[in-house]
Amino acid sequence: MKKEYQNIQSSIIIDDSNLTNVTFNQAWEQKGKDIDLEKLSLELVKLKKEMLSHANAAEEYTAIANVASAEEASEKGEGSKTMQFLAKAGTWAFDTATKIGVPLAAAVIKESLGIK
Repeated sequence: MKKEYQNIQSSIIIDDSNLTNVTFNQAWEQKGKDIDLEKLSLELVKLKKEMLSHANAAEEYTAIANVASAEEASEKGEGSKTMQFLAKAGTWAFDTATKIGVPLAAAVIKESLGIK
């Protein structure tokens, strides 16, 4: 479904999937300068390994796949894509990151999920 958004300066038409991209691009523009993607990538490796050791259900493997995709995106310097994948990884990824002590990963997942 396409939607049109207008303001005084511009008018854009986007579909629902692109709206998500705009949101993460904006979040990255606001917070990205403070995030060390290289360090984040290293923490995501640890997170992925820990999640793999506890996964039992299909949705847990989906979360792991999203963490792996976020790891790859962070290695490429693609911050907004990293955030998109981490949002899809969900609260299990956030809880696990917090539990195992990877603070940067936990903070970026928290931001990506919109948790205050």
